Amino acid sequence: MSPSKHPKLLFVLVLLAGTVVGAVTNGLIDLGDSLYGEIEDIHQVDTYVFDAVADTMLSVTVRAAGEDKTLQPRLRIEDLTSGDVLVDATNGSYVSVKKLLLPTTGQYRISVSGANDTLGQYKMKTHDKLTWALFPKGWDVAPGGGGTLDLSFDADEGWSMEAKAVPKQIGVYLSSPTLTAPSGADIDLSAHLSKNGPAVHIQDLVLPEFGTYELSIVNSGITGLTRWWIKLDPDED
Repeated sequence: MSPSKHPKLLFVLVLLAGTVVGAVTNGLIDLGDSLYGEIEDIHQVDTYVFDAVADTMLSVTVRAAGEDKTLQPRLRIEDLTSGDVLVDATNGSYVSVKKLLLPTTGQYRISVSGANDTLGQYKMKTHDKLTWALFPKGWDVAPGGGGTLDLSFDADEGWSMEAKAVPKQIGVYLSSPTLTAPSGADIDLSAHLSKNGPAVHIQDLVLPEFGTYELSIVNSGITGLTRWWIKLDPDED
C-alpha cells in the first residue's frame, strides 16, 4: 500500500518508494489534510515536497495506523533551498513537530520512514499558519526625478494583493507602478490601479505565481519620504 491522500493539499508530492494512489493535479497538494501510507520495506522512504512562504509555522504529526500499529515512524523535514535538515525525529508509534518556523521562501521536503526497521501503516497530518499579519509596511525615501521606490514581497499563487504608497513630503509625486512576477513577467495593473493625487493604490489583484514579487513605483517629483503598505490575503479557511 502506498501513500494516498484526501482531496486538497497545496504542494508537490514526490514518492521515492511505491506509487501514488489517486490523481494529484499538477503534482500539488494542500497542507492541512491527512495523508495515509504504509512502509513495506526497511529501506522505503515516502517523501513529500511542498512550497512555503518564509515565516510560515508548520506542524506535522505522523502516527502508526492500521489494526496492529507496528510502525515507529521517523519524521524528517528539510529546507531544499539551504539544504538544512530542520527536523529528524522518532518517538515510538507517534512523532510530532509543532510550530516549526520555516526560514525561507521555497521548497521543503517531509520524509516518512520506519525507525528501528519497523514496518506498517501510518497517518500524517499537516498544518500551516503564517506568523505575520500579511501586512508588510514601512517608510522609505523615494528617489526623485524619475527614480523608483522598489519593494519586494513573497506570496503564493492565488493570494490577493492590495498595495498603497503615499508621499509624506510635498513635492513627491508617485506614478507608473510595475509589478514583476517571480518568473520575470510583468503583471498588467491597468484594471487594479487607482490614483489619488500623488499617491498610488493597487487593489483586488490575484497573484498568479508562487515566489518573490518586485514592485517598483516611479517618483517624478522631488526626493522625499513615502509611507507604504502591502496587504496579502491567502484566503485561508
